[in-house]
Amino acid sequence: MKAIGSGACTFSEMQRRTGFSERYLRYMVTMLRNRGIVKGERGKEYRYRLTLDAFAEHVKVQLVKALENLAKGRGE
Repeated sequence: MKAIGSGACTFSEMQRRTGFSERYLRYMVTMLRNRGIVKGERGKEYRYRLTLDAFAEHVKVQLVKALENLAKGRGE
């Protein structure tokens, strides 16, 4: 989910960001698509994007982590 972020990215961009092998990343993308977390968009290049619900959950998790770190005195 972090590799995709708030925008849309190609498979090769995700592979570069994660460092995963092509086979493993294809497996992960398939799993995320089957669960409705990621969707694909056709265009000049095929791009992947988080669904609205998945993006909202991603933001919520990031906010919770930030608050936990602040409470622990890390300030990250």
